[in-house]
Amino acid sequence: MLAYDFRGSGPGLVPLAGIAGIAADTWDLLPTDLAAEQAVVSIDLPGSGCSPLLEVPLEAVWWQTRW
Repeated sequence: MLAYDFRGSGPGLVPLAGIAGIAADTWDLLPTDLAAEQAVVSIDLPGSGCSPLLEVPLEAVWWQTRW
């Protein structure tokens, strides 16, 4: 299960937290007016922030999504 935060409405924006080992709450520093104009979905990737590590190797997930 991935942890996420959803704010605002309108066109979607998904800032990718977790790529550099940071958590979704990093995006709390974004101006609040951004969420007033867009739907902002911040996601903690597996092993980052509040999202646990995957129970299977990441390669297994990649292999399943190829087809």
